[in-house]
Amino acid sequence: SRELREKYDKLKERLIEIGGIFDVDAKKQRISEIDNISHQPGFWDDARNAGKLTKERDSLVAVAEEYDSLVAIAGDV
Repeated sequence: SRELREKYDKLKERLIEIGGIFDVDAKKQRISEIDNISHQPGFWDDARNAGKLTKERDSLVAVAEEYDSLVAIAGDV
């Protein structure tokens, strides 16, 4: 129905806005940066910093995956 389509379109627009608010693209870029850093020799030599970066990565992944999940659900509607 037309009403359902309008609601779907509004949902898609809102998800795009949310992605911008949470800067999901920047979070995904930072995940990639941390992945590159973590593959460098000696990364675990500084356990405190390695742990900090791992925690940061986990937090970023949680947000990015949640956003991607919402986008996938919206795409299935």
